[in-house]
Amino acid sequence: MKKYFIFLFISLFLINCYPKESLHITVTEYIKVDTDYQYSSFLFYENNKYKPILKSIYINDSIKSFSLFKSEGEIYYDKTDLKTDKLLSKTFNIVEVRRIKRLNSAIIDNDNSYNIFEQKNDSVYCIVGQKLIVYIIH
Repeated sequence: MKKYFIFLFISLFLINCYPKESLHITVTEYIKVDTDYQYSSFLFYENNKYKPILKSIYINDSIKSFSLFKSEGEIYYDKTDLKTDKLLSKTFNIVEVRRIKRLNSAIIDNDNSYNIFEQKNDSVYCIVGQKLIVYIIH
């Protein structure tokens, strides 16, 4: 019996010491556009055309980087840019901490709940009005 407790104690200790894998989530927001709309990049999904607006990358709920999409292409920013330019974060509603959880049929994104329209491999698609939100959970 004593050997069993020693084995159990060592097992629990080793499990807790093993480094936990970081959760890496990429969130890309698209807006629906007319099919004849010309843009540098776009996505066809469910017979609709969407142009990208914002891509945010989070590691363990904390923002690592984000990109804005303009007619000239993708404009990359990192966490430092967000901290130094508060107007940028307010204008595009970019948050430094974003808690994203996947339930059976919904994504909980901070205080918002979005129904999952489709899941393909590690990508989850949510349609909210004219907006398509794609969560890639690594």
